[in-house]
Amino acid sequence: MLPLAAALVALTATPAQARTIWWAGRAWSVKSGDAGPGPNHWSDSSDSVWVDDDGALHLALRHEGSRWLAAEVSTTACTGFGVHRFYVDAALDTLDENVIFAPFLYADDDHEIDIEFARWGDRFSPDNAQYVVQPPGPLTLRRFVTRLDGTYTTHSIDWSAGVVRFQSLHGHYDTPPDDGYVIAGARIAGDAVPDEADGLHVHINLWLMGGTPPTDGHEVEVVLTDADLPPAVRCWGPGPG
Repeated sequence: MLPLAAALVALTATPAQARTIWWAGRAWSVKSGDAGPGPNHWSDSSDSVWVDDDGALHLALRHEGSRWLAAEVSTTACTGFGVHRFYVDAALDTLDENVIFAPFLYADDDHEIDIEFARWGDRFSPDNAQYVVQPPGPLTLRRFVTRLDGTYTTHSIDWSAGVVRFQSLHGHYDTPPDDGYVIAGARIAGDAVPDEADGLHVHINLWLMGGTPPTDGHEVEVVLTDADLPPAVRCWGPGPG
């Protein structure tokens, strides 16, 4: 029998040149090269993506030479129905208007479930976060405001047949101690919700809107202390984007 790490990697092909890390009980491929979204230049350097001695995942948006370097990881194995919960340590409410942070599930642009923290280049936007089942529309997009007292937040995507339930909490909790811990939540249902057989992978990225540098010129780092994910499933759809 294959060890757990090897079995998970074997569920789908990973490009031979891709750097792979192990975090939150999964193998993750680190994106590199020039590509969307953005477009951005994605760095697989250990200065851009790393796991520290405490087991926390770090994504860094860095300036190197004449260009900015974005960061993204994606599970090498596909994910299935269930709760995908991300424990974040970052000031997501103060991200520059050109910076986007997102934990999401993805097969292709028409089979995608996102939590995105962004102002989409508009510093005056009243909203700085959104839940969306792609492609976006009036029934599949919920924008909201995130205002934080600290840097610990928990964000979940509960994916089931025909329904996605989103929730964001202050602090690191599986369930909120009371309603005051709830930042936002939404339920999106219908034909737009991907099926488990569509081959979605878990992704986490930190990037620039249109490749435009932060207006303040500052590098950005987002830390995820952990993630709780449902069991990996066989991939029937496309590999990680």
